[in-house]
Amino acid sequence: MKNLLNEIFKANGIERDEAPLFARELLQKIILNGLSRGQFFKRAAFHGGTALRILYDIGRYSEDLDFSLFEPDPDFNLSRYLSYAENEVRSYGLTVTTKVRDVTAGNIRTEDMRCNMREILFNVGFPEDLVESMHRDAVVKVKIDVNTEPPEGARYDKFAMNDPLNYYLCALDRESMFAGKIGTVIARKWGHRVKGRDLFDYLWYLDNEIGINMEYMRSNLVNQQIIRPDDEFNLDVLRSILRERFYAIDYRSAMDDVKGFVIGQRAPDNWNSDLFKATLGRLKESE
Repeated sequence: MKNLLNEIFKANGIERDEAPLFARELLQKIILNGLSRGQFFKRAAFHGGTALRILYDIGRYSEDLDFSLFEPDPDFNLSRYLSYAENEVRSYGLTVTTKVRDVTAGNIRTEDMRCNMREILFNVGFPEDLVESMHRDAVVKVKIDVNTEPPEGARYDKFAMNDPLNYYLCALDRESMFAGKIGTVIARKWGHRVKGRDLFDYLWYLDNEIGINMEYMRSNLVNQQIIRPDDEFNLDVLRSILRERFYAIDYRSAMDDVKGFVIGQRAPDNWNSDLFKATLGRLKESE
């Protein structure tokens, strides 16, 4: 197993300053592999920024693993599936701990999986001096979120992964993920702040000419109480909602957020409300 980790390291040509980000991405992939072994993807689909990174090689690293059930299930037991992920991580000689978050309210099941940073980097084959430069107690953490009351109207794609870990997964298609990302840009409850990574992803979808799954978009906004179920909703309404949001965002904070995730390329330095409002004409419905 250690040889396989080293193969991943060599194939990616990782720079030294990327080591912590790479360690987390490696842990993400091992967790996905374990979830696949546990038949998790018969119940749920992958989505979000990490899905873009792993499935479409978007030019930024990511943090969390986000999933959405195919059907609502308020009694969904995430721990049952993460036991397979824990076993998968341990099969690589890594020590893993899992922390369950409070699930007394809300529709998101959340657990954290953690490994020692030094342990991962050593097993991958990073130079000894780099491994020792990390604090001995530094932790690699991956948060796993599962939406147990998913919006209606999602569409899905299946993937046979070989990176070189071999596993199967199911994910929202890009049109549905774009709708979900727009919903996040609109509704993330940080006041005028927004994750710059969300805006980075939004621009990626536009640059790749991805349309929006409008049924899923509407359902997202209804669930987040941005619109009512009987409200008129179309692309013009969505543009109006986004225009108001783009006017209010703190773009300096958003650009600062991205900087730590785009190693190896220039971080954005020209974001402003005019730039993002100019993108609204490029939005289109999926076919």
